Order: sequence, then C-alpha cells, then structure tokens
Amino acid sequence: MDGENRIILNVGGIRYETYKATLKKIPATRLSRLTEALANYDPVLNEYFFDRHPGVFAQILNYYRRNMNEKVENDQWAKYPE
Repeated sequence: MDGENRIILNVGGIRYETYKATLKKIPATRLSRLTEALANYDPVLNEYFFDRHPGVFAQILNYYRRNMNEKVENDQWAKYPE
C-alpha cells in the first residue's frame, strides 16, 4: 500500500524517493503529472529518469516537501512572496 504511494526519481544518477502526494502539492508542473506512460519511466527499475543536475534537484524536491505557507526566519524561501 505505502509502496504504491512512493515514487522514485533518478536525477543525474542520484535516486530520490518521495510520495506522489508530495509532487502533487504544486499542480500544473511536470512532476505533478508523472505517469508510467512517459518516455522517461523505466518499468524494470520502477523509476523516472531525468538527465539533470542532482544537486539542484535536491533543492527543488525540498521546496515541494515544505509546507508552502510556512515562513521561517532567515529562510531563502521566505524572501519570496506567495
């Protein structure tokens, strides 16, 4: 059951695991619309591959994981208005 909600993203050779619900927090994005029909999905490995910089993607995934309404002092995301 829990495995059905998890998703593996291979970005530049680094594997990230998260929940589908996490990626759906920001609608109308490529990550929110991932399906197994996409060309970058590997059914053998059960993961999506993106040929992108993994270090940069780590920051993007952290943004998805955060509560979008959360404001933390000295936080770089808090500097941008919603």
